[in-house]
Amino acid sequence: MSAVVKIEMVVVINELHRLTVAQLLAGQTHTAKKRVYRITNERIVNGVADYNNHTFAEFLKGTAHNLQL
Repeated sequence: MSAVVKIEMVVVINELHRLTVAQLLAGQTHTAKKRVYRITNERIVNGVADYNNHTFAEFLKGTAHNLQL
C-alpha cells in the first residue's frame, strides 16, 4: 500500500470521527456495542475498579486475560 493511499485512509477516518462527534453533540444516541465487546468492556471496568486489591503484575495479567476475545 502506498503512502498516498495510507494518508487518504487516515483523512477519511478522521472525517468519520468528526461526523460521529458532531452527531453525538447534536443529540443522536450512540449505536449499541456488539455483545462480545460489551462483555469485554465490563470485565475490564471491573478489573480496573479492583486495581487496589492486587499487585501491578496481577493487574496486568488479569487485563491481558480479559482482552482475549
